[in-house]
Amino acid sequence: TGKLNWAPEALSWIATGDLGWMDEVADLMVVGRKDDLILSNSHNVFPTDIEDTILDLPEIKDCLVYGEADPLFGERIVLAYMAESDLNDLIRAHCLSELLPFQIPHRLLRVRSIPYNSNGKKVRSPHQLKGLGVAL
Repeated sequence: TGKLNWAPEALSWIATGDLGWMDEVADLMVVGRKDDLILSNSHNVFPTDIEDTILDLPEIKDCLVYGEADPLFGERIVLAYMAESDLNDLIRAHCLSELLPFQIPHRLLRVRSIPYNSNGKKVRSPHQLKGLGVAL
């Protein structure tokens, strides 16, 4: 969040790819990046909303949520997570109690590592994830 100081006459636009909204006192709330947004069955899903919920589980070291192409849904939600053991049942139960139905991941993968780019941001693009061999 941050304060946006602007004068309407000096307003110009820069396309950053960030998604957000401005509240009544001009606080800018950034909620994610357009490229990260998952469109699943006509719902806009922000991966960070799901990741934050999954990371509430102390057994999860790190996680990544991304969209995978699907002919019926547009994209299916995939959750890759790092943990010492298979936690699929625990994760599914946690998701059912904490997330909206359209946010629940369709596929769960336990992985050895979560890929980050050189800027420290998670790599979410399925074509960038292919061939990384992260699934256990």
